Amino acid sequence: KGYDWTDRTVWKMVNPNIGVSVTMEQLENEYKKAQQSAHSKAEFLSKHLNVFVNSADNYFEHDQVQHVLVEDLDDLTGEICYVGLDLSKTTDLTCVSLNFPTHDKEGNSILKVKQMYFIPTDNIEFREKEDNVPYTDMVERGFVTFCDGKMINQDQVMDYIVECMNVYDVRQINYDPAMSQKLIEKLENMGLECIAVNQFPNVMNAMIDDSEILIYEKRLITDNPLFVYCALNVVVVTNINGMKAPSKRQS
Repeated sequence: KGYDWTDRTVWKMVNPNIGVSVTMEQLENEYKKAQQSAHSKAEFLSKHLNVFVNSADNYFEHDQVQHVLVEDLDDLTGEICYVGLDLSKTTDLTCVSLNFPTHDKEGNSILKVKQMYFIPTDNIEFREKEDNVPYTDMVERGFVTFCDGKMINQDQVMDYIVECMNVYDVRQINYDPAMSQKLIEKLENMGLECIAVNQFPNVMNAMIDDSEILIYEKRLITDNPLFVYCALNVVVVTNINGMKAPSKRQS
């Protein structure tokens, strides 16, 4: 307690077997990874510095993700697009995520993420206060769509996806199977390739790692402030094999 976790002297003090069971190079590699997310930092602290951190803490810290938000993604008309669909039923946010693999001006591979969130209008004033999110303002700015009543209107979600298909080169829909079947059937009938992504650690682990690296290397950008809000509320659980998956109960 009170020591600087980035201080290599502290590492040597806590790990007297450096050079035997663990090398300084290994610790440096783990330290680099620890800077990518709050979850990875907690793992580094507990495994290598004997500092025990609540594993249910949010996965990212604000300073790790705030840089992903940009004013403008530029014109994406006709660009190759992979769609992610996370459909909810009532109070949870439904999200259609448009993911554009592309390159920046220096030729580096990046991912541009354009999102539309859907939320029921029922009790929206309470939701705005509870979540500390100005959903009404987000609607006016084009980042959120209201669904009248207490339920997510899947027709509105479908209409938005069809609208996107007319603007972008949509190649694939990746979806959470929960509550998506009817909508997916319609999309498949339109000739779209739809792939179910189950929320299990053996499926999600690599995706979480990839997202973490993209964010850390500043190769992921979005224009939707709700992306940052949702990222900061992600809670990840780890199974006995060290594989990760988002916890919907805790997020």
